Amino acid sequence: MPAPVRVVHEVDQKELIWDQCGSYLKGLQPLADRVLVVMYERTNQGEGREAKTAGGIIMVKSQSRTGAAEQDKYQGRLGLVMALGPLAFKTDATHDWGGVTPKVNDWVMFDSISNFSPFDLPNDRRARFILDRAIEALVPDETFDAIW
Repeated sequence: MPAPVRVVHEVDQKELIWDQCGSYLKGLQPLADRVLVVMYERTNQGEGREAKTAGGIIMVKSQSRTGAAEQDKYQGRLGLVMALGPLAFKTDATHDWGGVTPKVNDWVMFDSISNFSPFDLPNDRRARFILDRAIEALVPDETFDAIW
């Protein structure tokens, strides 16, 4: 299994994801308890930018689904919340969130084993609809890129 490698970011990754995907997702409303996330991908740094580690190693984006860089897209556990369904993170008889719930523009970590309705977007991005209860953690902006 590939080890987590932190990338030096030239641009804010939240802004990059919104710039690359926001217009395509505008008006897309998750239903019920679904959460729409766009996957964080270490090698997707925007047009004309290469992903580099702190030591200056260039992370080449593989063309196959077996390359370590592509695994962020297909098996990654981190995404940016783009939209919430109307019932997402609502406390009821079976769920109590304890007052801590994700909001739009939060980094979240989730179960990557289940295939939660993934779909591809332009700019080589991948999004997913995830059940609210499959989200396992809020991830701080300072360490979001250390999660794999």
